[in-house]
Amino acid sequence: MKRRRLCWLLLALGCGAPTDIEVAISGPRLLHVFGALDPAYGSQRILIEATEVGGVIGEVQGELFEIVPGLGEVPIATAQVAYDDLCGVETQRSNLNDSRCLYFGVEIRAGATYRIQIAAAGRRSISATTTVPIPFAIREVAAAERPDGSVDITARWSRSIQSYGYLVSIGPVSGARVCVDLGCPFPWVRFVRDTTLTDLIPVTVIGEYQSPIRVAVMALDRALYDYLTTGSGGGLFPIPPVQNVIGGQGVLGAWVRTFAPLAATTLSASRSPRTAVRPGRCRSAAAGQFSGPCP
Repeated sequence: MKRRRLCWLLLALGCGAPTDIEVAISGPRLLHVFGALDPAYGSQRILIEATEVGGVIGEVQGELFEIVPGLGEVPIATAQVAYDDLCGVETQRSNLNDSRCLYFGVEIRAGATYRIQIAAAGRRSISATTTVPIPFAIREVAAAERPDGSVDITARWSRSIQSYGYLVSIGPVSGARVCVDLGCPFPWVRFVRDTTLTDLIPVTVIGEYQSPIRVAVMALDRALYDYLTTGSGGGLFPIPPVQNVIGGQGVLGAWVRTFAPLAATTLSASRSPRTAVRPGRCRSAAAGQFSGPCP
């Protein structure tokens, strides 16, 4: 049986690590993987965890390949292995689940296809493949504040080739993280397949931020989109999300991101936020406290 709750903190510009996730898993001696390749950075970081409580991950080797038409798989980077703090990840799961961060010091290309191969002593080798979406542009972001302080938002963007869907969120321009699910401090995020979003941002969410506020749109490959939008983690019979890791659990996906400000003239500049987000600080979902600077 596996219990899964994913609290994924999307990074705004200036924070280089991919995620803040919670995964509590138990089962055979496999590896659980979470990775999101990003062409905006000069390195890629992938988190691996033991699937069984109390399990220890032994010596780990990881390699990243680019699949080049006409040439096949070309090795482009070997992983440096460290504990999960190198990934900039705060796991809310039990500390009894051992974890490692795989650091690949290489920049990837939009539109290219990549495969990881990971081997750990005493465990099955795992692999996963993903294709990186093509960059895109936000064409319009409009916001209108209602009398109660909530905000009607409309956003439109160009289509990203190789993407399957989009994740839209809001956050402060300061660079603090924006959270994905209702267990996290900043719970406004939308998954859409189209290139347009019209929605209402509640005043309880808007009150978390100081103006100015910006919109983040992320184009996700299918593996990452499916992983984040499927499965359920509660109850006696949890349903795992769709996964693409062969020989283990989890996901290797890819995204490209772009940002645009909400129209500042539509939002009350004098509005006093209920909780001010400190620039460059990241807050713990469990304790509701600031946990330290964005890595």
